Amino acid sequence: MYKLISLDLDGTLLDNESKISERNLEAVLSCYKNDVQVVVATGRSPRFTFGFIPELLTGNYCVCYNGAQIFRFGKLVYEQAMDTKTLNAILAETEVHEHVVLEGRKSVYSNFPMTTFLEDVKYAPITGLHGDDVYKLLVINPSKNLYDRLNKKYSTHCYIIETGGGNLIEIMDKSVSKLNAIMWVAKEEHIDSRYVMAFGDDLNDLEIINGVGMGVAMGNGHIQLKAIADIVTLSNEDDGVAVVLEKMIEDFYE
Repeated sequence: MYKLISLDLDGTLLDNESKISERNLEAVLSCYKNDVQVVVATGRSPRFTFGFIPELLTGNYCVCYNGAQIFRFGKLVYEQAMDTKTLNAILAETEVHEHVVLEGRKSVYSNFPMTTFLEDVKYAPITGLHGDDVYKLLVINPSKNLYDRLNKKYSTHCYIIETGGGNLIEIMDKSVSKLNAIMWVAKEEHIDSRYVMAFGDDLNDLEIINGVGMGVAMGNGHIQLKAIADIVTLSNEDDGVAVVLEKMIEDFYE
């Protein structure tokens, strides 16, 4: 049986209303009861992870910002911020003509009113950054060819991915990925990568789906992800996570 389960949130564990179903929750509980560790690995910030999902899912390890931060028992145990020089260079190319969000240690920074997307979010202008560590730069609804241009120019220094059907560009430090973060956790827990199972639905899950013992793509997932996955399960609306976890537990006890 697999010893560590990595779970993406949006489009994977959560349904389209950002809720976890009773069946998925029960499947996760069954893992815990059978000494299988479950780790959330999300592109979300801690602000939109802790408190937004059941505490049992973040009580041990939790990976945020696609791997730029790792928490254990709610305490930050690993982090990798973006290089300031590279960050400023990317801002110089995007801040004027694009909708840019910076996920910093102290605050969320934006060059537009973020309440047009999220009503309750608290944010500061990018001009108020003042040396704060930034873990992820987001471009929302990017202009045509921006991803290709940024990737060509900055991919040696940054991990740059296009998600949300092309509606988001996510930029982190080059060393950041969900796979690297989960392997960090696995090493801490003395678990070989062969015994790690990962679930995902978007392009920020490519490395981890391809790099662990069992990669599971959601039925609603990106076509590139489904092409490399070991298993394609049902969609997030059809409890695809539970379908696989239930079978894993059942097969182990046959």
